[in-house]
Amino acid sequence: MKKKLLKSFILTMPLLFALSACEEKPAENIENKDEINVVTKYNVTFDSDGGNNVDSQELEENGLVTKPANPTKNKYTFLGWYLNDELFDFNTKINSNITLKAKWRSNSTVTLNRLDSDVTYDVETNFNANYFDQPSNVFSKDLARFSFNMSAINLGDDRVYNFFDALDFDNIFLIKQSDDSYQGVSYSFAHKKIGNDDLVAVSIRGMRYYEEWAGNFDMGKEGNHKNFDACAHIVYDSLKEYMKSYPSSTKILISGYSRSAAISDIVADMIMKDTNQFVEDDNLYVYTFEAPKGLDINNAVAYPNVFNIINSADLVTYLPMEEFGFSRCGIDIDIYNSNASAIVKEFDKNFDLAEFKTYWGNDIKKDTDLPKAVIKNLISYRANTSSESYQEDQYYEIYTREKFDENLSPTVQYLFNFVFDTNTETLNKMFKGMMDLFGDNLLGAINTFTDGEELHDFVAKYLDEDNISYNDEELREASNKLVGILERNTSLLMFAYINSSNLGRMGMMHSPIIEYILLDYYLNNN
Repeated sequence: MKKKLLKSFILTMPLLFALSACEEKPAENIENKDEINVVTKYNVTFDSDGGNNVDSQELEENGLVTKPANPTKNKYTFLGWYLNDELFDFNTKINSNITLKAKWRSNSTVTLNRLDSDVTYDVETNFNANYFDQPSNVFSKDLARFSFNMSAINLGDDRVYNFFDALDFDNIFLIKQSDDSYQGVSYSFAHKKIGNDDLVAVSIRGMRYYEEWAGNFDMGKEGNHKNFDACAHIVYDSLKEYMKSYPSSTKILISGYSRSAAISDIVADMIMKDTNQFVEDDNLYVYTFEAPKGLDINNAVAYPNVFNIINSADLVTYLPMEEFGFSRCGIDIDIYNSNASAIVKEFDKNFDLAEFKTYWGNDIKKDTDLPKAVIKNLISYRANTSSESYQEDQYYEIYTREKFDENLSPTVQYLFNFVFDTNTETLNKMFKGMMDLFGDNLLGAINTFTDGEELHDFVAKYLDEDNISYNDEELREASNKLVGILERNTSLLMFAYINSSNLGRMGMMHSPIIEYILLDYYLNNN
């Protein structure tokens, strides 16, 4: 019996070992399975950098961050969430603990655009009550810098309001004329207590920039520039009403850029010539930038408290022409520098301002010769009195203010009002097409602007593509009239052809970013 049991045990042992191994193996698989299903989690925290608190998020590996509501911070605009100084992409899969930091821009910061690219520059605004400790007839570098920023506030009521609010101004008054024509003007008033004194800042701005170009050509036959003067009266009357809330000892600072600078000059002139002045001359500070000439030359006064900061290589500062009887009031301060290209490059190594080129047989030797030559060639055409077509030629003469107002002004106003009243997308496409034409086929571009039918077809193509209705007869008539003036002015066309590479540089000279760079260089070195 014992032998039988022993034999049975010996025979059973291998089976027991086998069963034992089978029982252990599943246990091992379960343990491995638990290891595979371990969930790794990561924390995403938000540093609002002074803004309101934003809750952190816990994510599984390869999870996506849920974009939170934008935080807020008094007197700052939120720009986005950044990781290691790079704007964070919320489609990024998370595989580590990270902290996203909010980036802000002070609402007093002004953004300047480059015309040759999508690059923008943020310019900080500084303000100190001490800026007004010196008399208004003493040029102040600090006021020049502040006034430039005040004149360069972007379009849009929010940006303007936020700018003044960030600098602790109050009673902020914004006006954007609803007039659908180019007679409209946009401006703002804001008050600030500086020590024992009151300060009112007056920023005159563009409203519908492109449409207002039409108003630039509406000069009238006599007196101040017709359109600039009409807009200046609107601002003046409104400011006079606003000032009823403040004592006569209040200091006023007026600023504007380009067209708005010309309006600023006229407003200042109106204030100082008013027998019932609401502010004394000593308390009126005026700084303008790239101002056209909007005052009748016979009435323009060299006020010591009006400073027109200009770049003499900018054609706009020569318009409307002195030959037509226009001038600025106040004192001109020229910030042009012949080393402009190098100064721009020093500001931004990636910013290329084309060098000025001198051509053989051309008496235009430098930047500042170019605008004067444009003016000379623009008004050089006169009808040939011995020609059989004298009566017809007179229809195209523009060499005096009266003839310009009668012949060219209505045509340009029609084209600008019509073309710029289209939607922005169509307008941008039209401009791009024009720039491409000049860049790729200069002779073709000149031909387009010397053939009425081609000019008509060029404009009509973009309008038709976007289903914009227009009166074909009126468009054709305006195109032929403009071409008629240009093709008779052969000296202007030849001048444009010979100096084509310099005209783009001259156009850049009017841009706010070039003005800012040259102004900064001038103030740092003078």
